[in-house]
Amino acid sequence: MESQTVLKTTLEDLYRRHRQGLFSVALTVTGRADRAEDAVHNAFVKLCRAKSFDPDDPKASAYVYQAVRNAAIDSCRMAGRQPLRSLGECDSIFDNSSASVGAIGPATGDQPIDALLESERSTLVRQALEGLPAAKREVVVMKLYGHLTFEQIAQTLGEPRDTVASRYRRALEEIKRALEALV
Repeated sequence: MESQTVLKTTLEDLYRRHRQGLFSVALTVTGRADRAEDAVHNAFVKLCRAKSFDPDDPKASAYVYQAVRNAAIDSCRMAGRQPLRSLGECDSIFDNSSASVGAIGPATGDQPIDALLESERSTLVRQALEGLPAAKREVVVMKLYGHLTFEQIAQTLGEPRDTVASRYRRALEEIKRALEALV
């Protein structure tokens, strides 16, 4: 019973640290906030029941992302649809919590103009990120919001590390071009 309590506490900690990234990855796949939330929930339920999951393993974060991504893909299959390849008219990959804003960067000061500028910057970065193809967006979300290494992302996606790293680099170049076009 004590090991189950330790597992639950460790999973809660993993969830708190990676909440935004996990939600964003699930939403990148499903395209709907409700399905993304369900996918995250379902993945954690399975992890709680898994006998082989070791939360102390250095690869635990990547394993959790992989579980959430798989749950999101399963959700799409059960709904009779394909996982998204582009966001188009779907929900934002960011929830509207303060944690998501903080993930992009801290506010620059206490003045209202600073808050307005920060909000505008966050909106532009979100739009540029949401405009990426799903494969690139997943890598960026896992790297920037999940704080995963390229090796962990490669493990999560089942792709070579160098492919993930170059996809990330190309995604950042696309974001930069999109932002330069707006400013």
